[in-house]
Amino acid sequence: MTREVRHEEVIEASLDRAEAYARLGDFARAVEWLDRAATARGGLPPAYRAQRERWVRTTAVRPSQTGGYGKSRLAQAGAGAGR
Repeated sequence: MTREVRHEEVIEASLDRAEAYARLGDFARAVEWLDRAATARGGLPPAYRAQRERWVRTTAVRPSQTGGYGKSRLAQAGAGAGR
């Protein structure tokens, strides 16, 4: 596997993880994963930039359901970042 292919896979996996956290309502973690993808990619496409802004606003308005930024439901389900 070439380095470029692996790099693209890391970016895609980061975007997938962001979307998974958003589906669970953990927008703070979703933004973290978008930021990782942006760092790896050198920025986000316009659609993801807009999505990130929506998630940031949602996070600012609604506190997490766990009462803080403790372990998320995705991490509790065993799908943490260490896979």
